[in-house]
Amino acid sequence: MRNNHPKFKPIYLLAIPVVAAIAIFLFNPNSDPVASIVKSQVSTKQITNTEMGRSVYSQKNGIAFIEFEDIPLDQQQINNIIGWINDAPESAITLMDDIPSNISAGIVFTVKPNKEVRIQYDLDQVYVTRTDVNRDGLRYSIEQEELKNFFDEKLQGFYFGADTVPDHLKFEGVHYRL
Repeated sequence: MRNNHPKFKPIYLLAIPVVAAIAIFLFNPNSDPVASIVKSQVSTKQITNTEMGRSVYSQKNGIAFIEFEDIPLDQQQINNIIGWINDAPESAITLMDDIPSNISAGIVFTVKPNKEVRIQYDLDQVYVTRTDVNRDGLRYSIEQEELKNFFDEKLQGFYFGADTVPDHLKFEGVHYRL
């Protein structure tokens, strides 16, 4: 009589623990997200598109307007921004649940495959959202003086021709009261 059962191979005994170990390593909810940010360097070779924009406040006939302007970036500026993001130590990164809504300028790097690095600035803090590290997106603020200075330079004249919002118009985390 012939046995129709498939023959058991010892390789299966090894495959199950290996697959389980890989799954635990990749999907470990207790892994340190800040360390993964620092380890996951943004590569200029993986950037497929770059956009930068800013909000510009103006007045026409006594009516306030908010317009959004695109700002072109050259390759040297892109390299500098990527360097500033990549060089940030763990101590300069603070994880966040949400990014504030009072953003004045932002940069989006689209990276392969269908991921992005979004850098936003609210005149006080720089915020980064990365979907290239975690598919849900890691959100954090970053203490990076050169990046703040870069945004400040790009925001010159954005607020009714002035470079900053007057202090008497700032209140409770909102920068603009028109």
